[in-house]
Amino acid sequence: DGLYRLPLDLSPDLPAEAQTWLSKSGITPAQAVSFGLIWSESEQTLYIPITKEWKRDEPPELAGYIRRGFNPKFYLTLTHATAGFWGLYRAKGMDTQSPIVVLCEDSLSARKVAACGVDAIALCGVNLRPEVLQFLLKEKYQKGVVWLDGDNPQVRMMQRRIVRNLAFMPETQLVETGTDPKHESESSIKRLLLGG
Repeated sequence: DGLYRLPLDLSPDLPAEAQTWLSKSGITPAQAVSFGLIWSESEQTLYIPITKEWKRDEPPELAGYIRRGFNPKFYLTLTHATAGFWGLYRAKGMDTQSPIVVLCEDSLSARKVAACGVDAIALCGVNLRPEVLQFLLKEKYQKGVVWLDGDNPQVRMMQRRIVRNLAFMPETQLVETGTDPKHESESSIKRLLLGG
C-alpha cells in the first residue's frame, strides 16, 4: 500500500536522553505525553507525530512522523503523503477555529502554541507550501503570525517573505525572538500573541 511501517516496540516511556533533549527544547514530560511522543528502543528513535488538516467533526488524520534518532543523532521525515507535508493543530479548548493562526517551523512549536489557545501550523521547514496557502485562504483567519526560529539571516528573510504572502489577511505579525515557540514559556507565548 506504499505506507511506511512503524517499529513494533513503540512506547510512551521515553529514555533519559530523549527526555533531556525535549527538556532543552522547552518540552516538559507532561507535554511529551500530551503531544503523543513515542520511543522505539530497537531504533533508538523518538517519533514525533505530525497531524494534517482535519475536518471539523472528524478525528485528525495522521499524516506522518518526524523521527529524531539518538544513535546516531538525526532527523528524518516520514510521511504517508509524498507532497504537501505540514501539520495543523487546533487551539486547545476551542470548539471552532481561533481568529489567529501561527505558522511555526516544527510540530513541537506548533503544539505548544495550540496549547495556549491559538491555532498553529507546523510548516515542517521554513517554506510556505501552496497547500498551506490554499488552506489559509479557505479558513479566513483574522490574523496570521509568522514565528520561525530566526536563528540565521536566511530564516529571517523567509519569515518576511511569508508575512508578505499573508497580505490577504486583515492583520499579520512577525515574531522575532530568535527562538522557536517551543523554547518559550506558555505565559510568554500568550503575551507575545495575545498581549496577555
